[in-house]
Amino acid sequence: MLKIKEKYPIVMEAFDDPLVKRANKEFKRFKSNRKMQEIERRHHLFMVGYHEDLTASGAEGETRGETRGIVKGIAEGETRGRVKGILDILSDKFGQIPQHIVDSLNQQTDLAVLKSLLIQAARCTSLDEFAAGL
Repeated sequence: MLKIKEKYPIVMEAFDDPLVKRANKEFKRFKSNRKMQEIERRHHLFMVGYHEDLTASGAEGETRGETRGIVKGIAEGETRGRVKGILDILSDKFGQIPQHIVDSLNQQTDLAVLKSLLIQAARCTSLDEFAAGL
């Protein structure tokens, strides 16, 4: 069996890039943040108790609606976090970021696309190169 570096040299080269390593480190730091973990734990406990109370009172539909709202809020927070990471990398590399790039990033809601843009931000050599991939 081929070693990963031999089988996927381009991929491994990308992961060896210092900026990609930094972006991955920042993303892991964000996800491992104890405060975020505590918020998620408290939210879960609250929702379990709240769901039990509402189920007992017959207000399950309201619970489902609130749960959907909370899930949407968490997803929006994760999206904002990724956009912030991209903007941090770009501003660190190139200084002030043009408003059209900021606006384009703020309109993006697909987490997979944002992950790709985070890697692109780490690899690009100019703002024009990054903007071309938006």
